[in-house]
Amino acid sequence: MVYLQKKLIFTLVLLAIFSLGALAVRVGVAVGDSAPDFKLTDLDGKEVSLRDFRGKAVVLNFWATWCPPCRAELPDFQKEHEKARDFVILTVNQQEDKKTVQSFLDKGKYTFPVLLDTKGKVGSLYKVRGIPTTYFLDKKGVIVDLTVGALTGSQLRQKIQKAIK
Repeated sequence: MVYLQKKLIFTLVLLAIFSLGALAVRVGVAVGDSAPDFKLTDLDGKEVSLRDFRGKAVVLNFWATWCPPCRAELPDFQKEHEKARDFVILTVNQQEDKKTVQSFLDKGKYTFPVLLDTKGKVGSLYKVRGIPTTYFLDKKGVIVDLTVGALTGSQLRQKIQKAIK
């Protein structure tokens, strides 16, 4: 009888541990994962962490100035940035120098935040294989959607709404 009680208690403890583990959100780069945190420098030289934006939905866009599809979608990112209340547009430039990026932004009159991933480490962390790539994070930092390739304005708005909910 004592053996059965010990076995039952052991089984219940294991079940509780596994149940709690199932409730935790895995860190990764797929939909449903908690987005990996990172730190990069913005164009003003300030270190910015993804964690700084917890409590707001985040549109995390990986891009480069030489990329035609990236350039095509950036005007829509600017429009959404100007309207942003419950979310933030956060872009990560891939492996370009500050001068090149700043010149491009000035010409396009873009004001959304740009972080410099000069060595491509965050792009690698997020397994970015093609640009543009955009992750949509909810207020808890969980990836709710992602797109590889350019987004139209209506697609961008739709995915932002999904992240805000």
